[in-house]
Amino acid sequence: MPAPYDRPANAENGAGHALVTGPLQAAGPLPVTQLSVACYIESIAAELRVMAMAVRLDTLAYFLEMVRIEASVQVAERADGVLGQSDG
Repeated sequence: MPAPYDRPANAENGAGHALVTGPLQAAGPLPVTQLSVACYIESIAAELRVMAMAVRLDTLAYFLEMVRIEASVQVAERADGVLGQSDG
């Protein structure tokens, strides 16, 4: 059995792309990029932070905001890379 933080075998193909299976799977294997995952994490962290703040879980809200900020940085970096690839 893998350790809790080990990547699943289908986590990444080396180019930042993955095939999602399990709970995130839609009608079949869904190709996922680092950009799309970072966008999702940014969004869900923001929602979870609002929930934590509503019930005064201040420390948890703080850490969720840090997650959101880091995800936002990752989105910006990867979006720049995607835009740069299409320009040249």
